Amino acid sequence: MQIIWFGTWDNLILTMPHGLQAYLLLIYALASFPALIFLRHELSSLRGRRLALFVLLALVTAMFSNVLKLRFSTLKLPPIPGTSMDARPLEVPLIALLLIGIAAARLGTLPAALIALGSGLVRSAYETGWPLQLFEMLSFGLLIGFLLTQDYAGRLGKALRQPVLAVPLASLVAWLLRVPILFAAPPASSLYALNYAVSYSMRSLAPRFWVGFAVGVILQVLYGVIPDFAPLRKGLVIPPYGRSLQQRLLSALVPLMLLIIIVLFYAVTVTGVRVSTKQIVAQIERDAERAADRIPLFFAEGRSLLSRFARDEEFVSPERATRQLKLQQNINSPAFFSELILLNGAGETINTYPPDVERALLPEEIQILNQVSFVGIPLHSQALPHVDGQPAISFVVPLDQTGAGRGFLVGRVSLDDNPSFQGIFEGLQGTMGAGTGFIVDQENRIVAHPERSKLFQIWQPEPDPLVTHARVTRRGDAYEDLSPPDNLQRLVYYLPVQGYPWTIVIYMPYEVILSQAMDISTPLLIRLLLLSMAATIVIVLAARYLMQPVKQLAEVAGEIAAGRLDIEIEAGGDDELGRLRTAFEQMRLSLKERLEQLSLLWQVSQAVSGSLELNESLTPILTGALEETGASVARIVLFSGNGVVEDVVSQGARADLLADLDSNAARLIGDGRRLLIHNLARERQPHLLALRRAGLRALCGLPLTSRGRVSGVLWLGFDSPHSFKASEVDFLSTLAGQAAVAAQNARLFAAAREGRRRLEAILTSASDVIIVTDNQNRLLLANPAAEETFRSLVDARGQAIETLLADAPQSARRLFIAPMESPGGVLTGELTLPDERVLYASVCAVNQEGGQAAGRVAVLRDITYLKEVDKMKSDFVDTVSHDLRKPLTYMRGYASMLPDIGDMNAKQQKFVEKIVGGIDRMTELIDDLLDLGRIDAGLGIEMSPLDIDKLAREVLFKLRPRAVAQELELVARLPETPVSPVWGDAMLLEHAMINLVDNAIKYTFEGSITIGLTERKSQVLFWVKDTGIGIEAKHLPHLFEKFYRVKQRDTLNIKGTGLGLAIVRSIIALHKGKVWVESKAGQGSTFFFAVPKHNPE
Repeated sequence: MQIIWFGTWDNLILTMPHGLQAYLLLIYALASFPALIFLRHELSSLRGRRLALFVLLALVTAMFSNVLKLRFSTLKLPPIPGTSMDARPLEVPLIALLLIGIAAARLGTLPAALIALGSGLVRSAYETGWPLQLFEMLSFGLLIGFLLTQDYAGRLGKALRQPVLAVPLASLVAWLLRVPILFAAPPASSLYALNYAVSYSMRSLAPRFWVGFAVGVILQVLYGVIPDFAPLRKGLVIPPYGRSLQQRLLSALVPLMLLIIIVLFYAVTVTGVRVSTKQIVAQIERDAERAADRIPLFFAEGRSLLSRFARDEEFVSPERATRQLKLQQNINSPAFFSELILLNGAGETINTYPPDVERALLPEEIQILNQVSFVGIPLHSQALPHVDGQPAISFVVPLDQTGAGRGFLVGRVSLDDNPSFQGIFEGLQGTMGAGTGFIVDQENRIVAHPERSKLFQIWQPEPDPLVTHARVTRRGDAYEDLSPPDNLQRLVYYLPVQGYPWTIVIYMPYEVILSQAMDISTPLLIRLLLLSMAATIVIVLAARYLMQPVKQLAEVAGEIAAGRLDIEIEAGGDDELGRLRTAFEQMRLSLKERLEQLSLLWQVSQAVSGSLELNESLTPILTGALEETGASVARIVLFSGNGVVEDVVSQGARADLLADLDSNAARLIGDGRRLLIHNLARERQPHLLALRRAGLRALCGLPLTSRGRVSGVLWLGFDSPHSFKASEVDFLSTLAGQAAVAAQNARLFAAAREGRRRLEAILTSASDVIIVTDNQNRLLLANPAAEETFRSLVDARGQAIETLLADAPQSARRLFIAPMESPGGVLTGELTLPDERVLYASVCAVNQEGGQAAGRVAVLRDITYLKEVDKMKSDFVDTVSHDLRKPLTYMRGYASMLPDIGDMNAKQQKFVEKIVGGIDRMTELIDDLLDLGRIDAGLGIEMSPLDIDKLAREVLFKLRPRAVAQELELVARLPETPVSPVWGDAMLLEHAMINLVDNAIKYTFEGSITIGLTERKSQVLFWVKDTGIGIEAKHLPHLFEKFYRVKQRDTLNIKGTGLGLAIVRSIIALHKGKVWVESKAGQGSTFFFAVPKHNPE
């Protein structure tokens, strides 16, 4: 194998089709046209990039059809018979085939077929000259496109979509289509053409398959490397061979049958050719052996006859006329020699007959004459060209057998005229009516041939024959070669003559062998064809016969699947289909029974779900149990938590008969087991004797289980012995389960109804406003106080709360819209109604078991009176604070001057310090109260855009010394880039920051304090995190109340007024922000406040 980098582009060898080629071309065109029409829709998708890819692949494939080809130079392919063309080596365009496969995978079947058609045109024009090769490549493109893009489901469809299988299979199909093309190519007879097509195809099969396999492997690698390269990963369409068992069976058997037929046809044909070859070789060998055996006799006859002539004394007569007459007499009796020449002892010619014979001897004759004169015995020459160019043999004998002194007699034999030789030669002609034989001498020259132009030409056996037949010959050799110049195959047999260096050669046209092989094979092939047709018909009929019951079963299964269970299935035999019929009938009856049970169960379920009352929900269950089982009495007994009978529901004429079992129910089935008594006559238990005496003959007891506890029992009594089937027990168990659920639901409903009544009473009597919404902020519940406060809530369940509270204050709507900080968080706030009432609102989330929010509940309490009291308190505190400031100033001044009056002892000094400390604390308290009052009144507030991160850095700078004094680390977690400005009062926000940081320093004994800023969507968050003592959860809701301080052992010595955090809350509320804390005892605390960003608009 070698690579042809560039083919020839200057020698266009495409020829117009004629004869059989034209008809075959028309057939292929008509066969391809419907496929192209059917796939024409694929051309409409060739737009944009796909169209560019199509054009590019078409051009590149056409170029590579004559570039980078694999040439199998060692593969001996026959030349076209009937022509003088030499055998061309097989060339396969590997890259072109790969590009056609890529086109099939990326563009579809029809684009790949058109690209393959262009490749076939190039190969026809520059490689083979056959127009039919267009359709060979077209069929390859159609088939590989179909295989790679077909969407058949199943393993076979998936396997055929793999290039490693699809491309070799398409190559094999194209190879089969090439056989008619090869048959139509030769101008020779049909037998030669058929032999050429089969021989060429069989020798090129393996290379074509392995090249296709290589292309498939490359495409398969592309599928693996590029995930989207494969046009289809999973098939969804049911293939034609998979729509029924009959089609599956036929799709497996018919191709197998066709394959067997093809193999048998090939085997019979090959056997016929082999037998024909053996017979013909045997006949040729017999003719050649007869001729070979007669050739030595021919030379012996010539020597003997001439020696008899030489012994005649008249040849030494001095009279010329006497010698001449004797030559004339000898040449005619018998007719063997064509010329006789008499020589004297010196070798000079003295007489010849016929008289006009050339008197001079030929050089070869002179050489033989010298040998005879030396050895004194008769000799003959090799075949010599006569004067007219015909082969002749010269015999030389001495006139005196004891010496050569008296002279010599030369006899010339013309092989064309010698009767003995002609008998030998004619025996080589016409073997099987067509054989041609000739004779070759020791110098490989043809000395006898039907064609005179072949005489004296050199002949040698073919050194590299097509086929050898050494096994079928006895003496000679036989082989097959091609006859020049028409390349027609022939059989050559040659046999060396024993005892003489000549060779018999017979040519037999291969057409004779093929014709005889056809005569041998045709009857067998006809029988095989008829047998195959009969077998195919039998297979089809057998498949139909065998699949008919299966088809009927499939139809019945379809009826069963459609719910029509009244069609009875006839019983079959004892084979698999019979057992399958029986199983289907049993399944039908079982399904029918089960569907009836399910229908009854559905009716019972409908009846049970229609009511939550105990008697109304359990009665349909008892009715269904009686209807299904044929029992005479049914009873359900329900237990309380301690096993005491709580409720009883019965059905049937004698339902009270089972009342005696109620007291024993807990003992009989208390552990959840079933009680199934098929025949009460066999039972001896005392509590069952009364039932038997009352006329019951069978009993069934099933526990009612709820949440793992037996809550009751279902009793069924029968008037006759009863065998309980598994399906019946399962059905009754299902009814028992429904009864348990129904009883549980009835109890829960009663409990829920009672709880609802209590809840309604509580909500009605509550003076606080209570509003409940769902997770989409729609009203679920509003108590009378809420409806009286917000008249829009009356009869408004299911409407959006935001719409209902449109006329309420904005703060009321915000409580239901604002996001919750955490699942357990609480939103609080105060609402001022139009009638000047003030409500304190507390809103919390209602969470489901998984933690998902199910809605919100809001409780609003009227705190108008408390607000008035608080205002009175604030006014009082303000008045007292102002009145106390001046006396406290005097007191501190005089107390500070006491040390200046005179010396004081240590005790006096301590008392003075306590007086000054108390005055300072009172002053601080008064200042905080005044600040708080001023903040609540909104006095002296100057709102403007301000840089909050700058305020944070200033607070950090002011309080760092205090932190360092307490050996605490003060850390800043401020953004590297400035945060957005906020809208507020700089002094108040700084006061709030200082209070939070100061608070952290007070309650942190070791560790660090971290200050940070975080920018949110519409707010800026300031936070202070410490590693201090932390706060218990119970104190967190009250931390920002006035004068509230956490009292615990390690905080008793920390000084404070309890107003710092209240001031922070008032400052942040003034800025429309929010303040909160997150803390756990012993793990530190984090205080937050969030204020809105500055909005320039």
